[in-house]
Amino acid sequence: MQLQYDRDTERVLLSKMMITPEGRSSVFEMLDAADFSADSAQIFDAIKQLHLEGKEITPFSIHVILPVVPVSELIEIQSLSVTDADIDMYAQVVKEKSLKRQLALMLETHKKHATNGQDPFSIMASLFSELENLSNRKSETLKRDISSALERTLQQIQKGTEVIKTGLIDLDRLVMLSPGTVTTVAARPRVGKSLLLSTIAESVANETPVAFFSLEMTENAIISRMISRHISRSVQEIMSGKVQAEDMMEAVEKILRKKIYLYAEPMSAMDIRLTVQSLKREVKNLKVVFVDYLQLVKASGEKYYSREQEVADVMRSMSHLAKNLEVCVILAAQLNRMSEQRPDRVPSLADLRESGSIEQDSDNVLLLHRPELFGQTTLSDGTLSKNILEVRVAKNRNGPQGNIRLYFDGSRMLISNLQEAEKEELGELPF
Repeated sequence: MQLQYDRDTERVLLSKMMITPEGRSSVFEMLDAADFSADSAQIFDAIKQLHLEGKEITPFSIHVILPVVPVSELIEIQSLSVTDADIDMYAQVVKEKSLKRQLALMLETHKKHATNGQDPFSIMASLFSELENLSNRKSETLKRDISSALERTLQQIQKGTEVIKTGLIDLDRLVMLSPGTVTTVAARPRVGKSLLLSTIAESVANETPVAFFSLEMTENAIISRMISRHISRSVQEIMSGKVQAEDMMEAVEKILRKKIYLYAEPMSAMDIRLTVQSLKREVKNLKVVFVDYLQLVKASGEKYYSREQEVADVMRSMSHLAKNLEVCVILAAQLNRMSEQRPDRVPSLADLRESGSIEQDSDNVLLLHRPELFGQTTLSDGTLSKNILEVRVAKNRNGPQGNIRLYFDGSRMLISNLQEAEKEELGELPF
């Protein structure tokens, strides 16, 4: 039976234990060496020994106790702490993974007992007893004085929440995007979820670095769309060489000024997490991660009874990524076909629920709708539907729900503020 460890989180936790003396005691109360993989466990024990002896904890002092681990590896581990996230948060992730392993081993043992002809009532009694003990151990790890949580919250309020601006005025007024949150942009195919993600990415990248993971399109397709937006020409014209070199160079120069790290290849949830972790070490102020799109991300290593279960696990991984690495995750998700069976074709959260725990693990959910795509010439208020993208804020953890409208021009790969499009000239675009 293969046991699952979260070695990356273990190593980040060890890093925080090296550099955060005030947080070690709570970790020692919550964890012991048995909660870690073998390599991490011996480093944990060495840190604990040095802590109890009142000695300084450095890669070199650990190496003295643990010469089998090279100093270079210990220095690398120490450098992994790239966020201000709470040390207890990492400890909790390690503990939960440990509890899952213990539960899996427990169930495997009792499964063998059941197939070996042992008394079923005896097996049930033993299983319930062990489950209760395991549950009690988890409850002990969750005990925390509310005063510490209150102190952290007040510090955050005083410092102020960092808000990510999309450049889309009405959206920014309604939804507050910030590090540590997950925003899901959901729609049926061809509605514009990929285009909205790339539009926001370009706007944000004017001020702060972003990572963009596209599991659907190639690099060429993504870059061609960016160029199309900047020169107001179709992708077909660009790819067929019908655009003047001067216009192309002007667009290229604008794109190069943006802080975008682009990954266009198949990836698992773990691949994305490791890439973001590595990028955070090099790019300290990386704030936003885009994933296009959720259902194409593979879960990491485990087998699932259903596709919905796998999607739910990937979604939880995205939530952990946002919180553990203190980044704002904005991901696209594909809705099921239920919305297309309604007369108005308007999507709802019900179209998302069959795809695992997407709604539950999202802080915000934006549902996209283009009436024009489905042959509707007017909107509910009588407005013409041409070039209109409706965005329904169906979930907003820190604000109200609501609906906004954006300008959409698929031929030029353009999404912009409706107010700008209503002018005779668009003027300066938000990206």
